Amino acid sequence: LSILIFMFFNFQIFNLRKVFLGDAGSVTLGFILSWFLIYYSHPSQRFIHPILTIWCVTLPVYDLLSVIIRRINNKINPFRPDRTHLHHLMLKIGLSSKSVFALLILFSILINFMGGLSFYFFGPSPSLLFFVLLFFIYFFTTLRLSTKVK
Repeated sequence: LSILIFMFFNFQIFNLRKVFLGDAGSVTLGFILSWFLIYYSHPSQRFIHPILTIWCVTLPVYDLLSVIIRRINNKINPFRPDRTHLHHLMLKIGLSSKSVFALLILFSILINFMGGLSFYFFGPSPSLLFFVLLFFIYFFTTLRLSTKVK
C-alpha cells in the first residue's frame, strides 16, 4: 500500500509534491522485496520456484553485477559510487528522466515475461541458463554503451 501511495505522488497525477525515498527507503523496499521472494520460494512455503525469484529482480541484478564487474575490471573499488548504472547511461545519451523510467519499466517487464515463459516452457535449468545468457548480452551491451558516452 505504501508503495502505491509513493507511486501516486511521484507520477504527479494531480500535480502534488514528489516524495523522495532516499537510501533508507530504497534499502527498506529492497529488504521487503527480498524477504517476500525468499519466504515464498522457501521449500516449506513453495508458492513460487526459486528460479522464478531471480526473474522477478532481473534488471536490478543485471545492473548491479555489470557495474561491479566493470569497476573491478577498471581497478576501481566496487563500493565507490559512480555514474555507470544503466539509468545514468541512458540519461547521458540524452533521454529525459520520464523516458528512462518508461524504458526501464518496459525492459524489466519484457525480460521478466521472457524469463517466466522460459521457465514455463523449458523448466528451471534451461531458464537459469537463459538468465545467464541474457546477463552476458546485457553486460556487453552496457559495456559498449558506457565506453561510447564517456
